[in-house]
Amino acid sequence: MKALVARLRLWGWPGLVGVVCLLLAGFIACGPGADWDAAARTTARAADALQARAGEAHVAARPAGAAAEAQQLVAVLPGVGEREVRLAGLLALAEKQLLRATQTELTMLPKSALGSERLLVAQPLTGSYEGLRAMLEEALLADPALSLDRLRLARPAADTNELEIELVWSLHQRGAEILAGNPP
Repeated sequence: MKALVARLRLWGWPGLVGVVCLLLAGFIACGPGADWDAAARTTARAADALQARAGEAHVAARPAGAAAEAQQLVAVLPGVGEREVRLAGLLALAEKQLLRATQTELTMLPKSALGSERLLVAQPLTGSYEGLRAMLEEALLADPALSLDRLRLARPAADTNELEIELVWSLHQRGAEILAGNPP
C-alpha cells in the first residue's frame, strides 16, 4: 500500500484523477450495468414487435378502393377543352408581371394508366425576380392542376436586375375518353 501511495505522489494530482477514473470505469463495467447487451436485445425485440404491429395496422387501414380514389382524382382535373384557356392564362400572367417570353414550347406526354394527360410547357423568360415571384404565386394559386416542374435562374451580368428564367410547367388534365364517359 505504501508503494502505491508513493507512486501516486510521483504522478501528482493527474495520476490520482486517472486512478479514480479507472476504478469508476471498472465499477460501471462489472457493476449494475453489466447486462447492457441483454437489455439492448430486449429493447430491439420490443421495437421489432411494435414495428410489425404498426405495419399490420397500416395495411389494414389502407382503403380497399384506392383505384376508385385515383379515378375520382382524375375526374376533378380540368378537361382537354380547357387547355387553351389555361395556357393563355399562364402566358397572360407572364405579360402582366412584365416578364418577356422568347418562345413557348409545348409537349404532350403519353396518357397515364388512369387516363390523365400532362402537357409540358417550357417557358423561357427574361425579367425581374419580383415579377417572377408574383407570377409563380398567382399561377399556382389560380390553377390547382398546374405544377412547376423546373425553375432555372441565371443573371447574365452582376450589375443588372434582369434574370434569364427557364420555367417548365405541367398542365394536368383529364383525357378525352374520360370526358366522354369511357374510363381507360
